[in-house]
This record gives sequence, C-alpha cells and structure tokens, in this order.
Amino acid sequence: MRIGIDGRCLQDNPRTGVGEAAFYLIKNLARIDRSSEIFVLLNAYGDIGIEFEEPNIKIIKKDIPNKLLNASLKFFKKPLLDSFFDKIDLFFAPNWNFISLSPNLTFVLTVHDLSIFLYPEFYSPYSRFWHKWLLSIKRLIERADHIIVPSSTTKNDLEKLFPVSKNKTTVILWGADHIEQTQNSPPKADSPRAKKLKTHNFGNKYILFLATVEERKNVRGLIAAYEYAREKKMISDDIDLILAGPKGYGLSAIKKMAEKSKFFPQIKILGPVSDEQKIALYSNAAAFAYPSFYEGFGFPPLEAMVFGVPVIAASSASLGEILGNAALLVQPYQTAELAAAISNILNDDNLRNTYTQRGSELVKKYQWKVAAEKLSVAFKSAFKSAS
Repeated sequence: MRIGIDGRCLQDNPRTGVGEAAFYLIKNLARIDRSSEIFVLLNAYGDIGIEFEEPNIKIIKKDIPNKLLNASLKFFKKPLLDSFFDKIDLFFAPNWNFISLSPNLTFVLTVHDLSIFLYPEFYSPYSRFWHKWLLSIKRLIERADHIIVPSSTTKNDLEKLFPVSKNKTTVILWGADHIEQTQNSPPKADSPRAKKLKTHNFGNKYILFLATVEERKNVRGLIAAYEYAREKKMISDDIDLILAGPKGYGLSAIKKMAEKSKFFPQIKILGPVSDEQKIALYSNAAAFAYPSFYEGFGFPPLEAMVFGVPVIAASSASLGEILGNAALLVQPYQTAELAAAISNILNDDNLRNTYTQRGSELVKKYQWKVAAEKLSVAFKSAFKSAS
C-alpha cells in the first residue's frame, strides 16, 4: 500500500502531544509494515530537522506559505493534497487541518479530543474561530472513511457531537514507551542530569507539572492546591512546585497568580524544556500532578510513570479511563481534595510505593508498536471498504 500522511503537525516547535503521537505512529507503522511505502508531507521553508531512518518512509517537502496554502484549501479546495504524491492508495491525517483530497481517495482522520467544542472557554477567541469556522471540522469528519481516536472517552464525545462518525471510528490507545528512562534514583552529584538540575536551582524535592501551561490543564487549580497545602502545613516548607512546558492560552493569568503568591519563590515556571531537561525533571520529581479539566488521552502522567514517579491526576474525561487505579485520582475543581492527595503522596511512603508500582505496570500496556499494528489494520479495512 502507498500511504500519504499529512506531516504538518510534526512541524510545531516545541512539538505537542499531537505531534508526538504522529511521529511515533509513523515510525512504528513503517517498522511493522515494511511492504508499504509511506510518504510524509511537510510544508516549510528551510531545514526543519524532521528525519526518519526507516527506509520505507519518504519525506515530500513543499515550501508554500502556510497562510496562502490554508486559504486556498479553505476557499478553493485546491490544491488537492494527494496531488503532491505520486499516486497513493490512502491519505492519513494525524490531526485535523485544512485538507482537500480527490473524491475517491480513501481518507483516515485522527481526532485527539473534542475540547474545543466541549470547553470553548479554555481557548482564545481566535482559536475558537479557527477551529469552529475556518477549519470545517464537520466536513472533515463527514469526508473521512474512517476515524482514529485515542480513547473511548473521545469516541463517545465524537459520536455525540457528530453522529455521522458512528460505525466508522476505532479506538487505538497511544504508546508511552517513547521517552527514554535513564534511572529512577536521584542522579549522582557529578552527573550531567545533576548539573542540569543545579543550573535551574531546583529545590531538594518538588511536585512537577510538565505539559502545555494553559487554563485547560487547570494549572491555577494546582497552584491553589499547593498554596493550600503549604498554608495548612500539610507538606514541608522545602517542597517546590515546578511548572514546565510551552505556553498556552491563559499563561498570563497563571503567571500573575504565581507571582502574587506568598510562596512564589518556590513556584517555578520554566517554560519549554529540552528532551534532556524533561528526563531530568521526571527522574527527580517527588510527585507528578496533572489535574487537567479535559484530555483526549494524556501523555504526561504516563511519561511520569515510566520514570517511577507517583501520579496525582484528575478523574475527568479520559484520564480516569487511561490511568485507572495507577494514579491517585481527584476531582479537578476541589482544591482541598487535590491538596490532600499531594500531601498523602508526599508523606505516606506506602502510598507512594503503591502508586509507583501500579504506574510501572500500567505503562507496559501502552506501546507504539501495538498502536501501529492496530492502525495498519484500520488502514487496510478502510481501503477495502472504500474500494
């Protein structure tokens, strides 16, 4: 099979969860289905540093200004994206985007979550306009021969909002084995990881949040819970709260809240971090907190579990489904409940060990090879049905 893939979501810098999912799906699909030829469409000027070592993956690079390309696809339905490839059997979109295809070409679409429709208040006015009016998501869902989602929660949300998606949607759980685990114990004093930590002046212990720093992730709720725990002496004074990751909608309000806090010197907002820094942060965290209001899947808590870090997460949306009893689940709107969970994880060694062990077992379930195998089956089924 000759498969064309929209790789534009790979170009985001820093790469988000959507881009991570696309990258590892493509790599593993090429490895488990060596008979297929995979063509990845990118659109950017200059070198964007995206490479695949798999011999059956070929990058097709264009340099059309993105605004011009998007406007043309939106208003004129041109160019047909499959015209950029030398005859393909199927086109796969790892995320919704401006897309126009030949009418008879098999099209498989990925829908990661429906937060823009369910929680529009967590998005900027421009983002709401872009998703709801410019992007024509309903048309994409109607055009798709098959749809991939990363959780049953997302499948249910999709079918409620877009009934046309019923009977053509497959749940494929994403992997969590993409991040390298170096070691779970604290680094040696002279190790590169220890030097990296020293550079950032981290405290002896810290609660970690590592994801896009935005309103939807309930970061202000986490700050409030940290303040509550400190005020009530539920955690020791040497515990810091580290917020790391790219900026998202609502960052200014989050920063303002942190800066006004009496505990501000110990509430550290780092911004985007490198892969090396990410590994250092996970490896040395005392606990990982992820009280997000809504997720379609949720990579960060699984990544933390890979490093043996006990996880506190919201029970909302897909997080309860994906994490199960391997995380200490709380109601995201309850400050006192989140503060108590943080306190219990930090102060109760038996509880810490329980969630560390459960997390280590859970992440074995989430493998990119398995996800790619299921994706390959979905491709073949969609192609057969559409032919």
